[in-house]
Amino acid sequence: IDEMVLPALKGNAKNDFQNDMPDNKNSGPGQASNSKQNKEDSSQAEELSAANRQKADPILGVFDEEICKQLFSKTWNFREEGLEEVNQIIKSEGYKNNDPSAFYTAVFCALAFAIPDRIQQVSLKGFQVLQSVLKLPAPKISARGDLQT
Repeated sequence: IDEMVLPALKGNAKNDFQNDMPDNKNSGPGQASNSKQNKEDSSQAEELSAANRQKADPILGVFDEEICKQLFSKTWNFREEGLEEVNQIIKSEGYKNNDPSAFYTAVFCALAFAIPDRIQQVSLKGFQVLQSVLKLPAPKISARGDLQT
C-alpha cells in the first residue's frame, strides 16, 4: 500500500490543479463588460403576451407600452418599477393630459393586478399608487355617465 502512487502526486498534477482553478488574469475588462451587457439585456421587461395585451388594453390607452410591459412582467422588480412610474405620473401630471375616465380606468386596471400580487413589495407599491390617485382633485364631470365605462 505504501508503494502506490497517488494521482495527485504524479508528474503534472500540480499543473492540472492550477488549470481547474479560476484564472484571475482572464477576468479583465472584457469579461466585466460582458456581465454588464447581460444585466442590460435582463433590465428590460419581456414582451406582452396576447392574453396580457388584452388585459392591458385600458392601460395602453393612457400609459406607454414600456410601463405596461413592466406592470405585466413575470419579474416582480419590473412590476414594482412600473407602478413607481405610474405613481410619478400621477404625482406630476395627474389626468391633465388625458381623459379623466380613461385615466382612472387605466390606473385602477393596473391596481387590480398589483394589489393582490403575491409579492409584498408590489402589493405595497400598489397601495401607494392608490393613495396618490385618491389625493388627486376630483375631475369635473359634465354628465353622470362620464366615469362609467
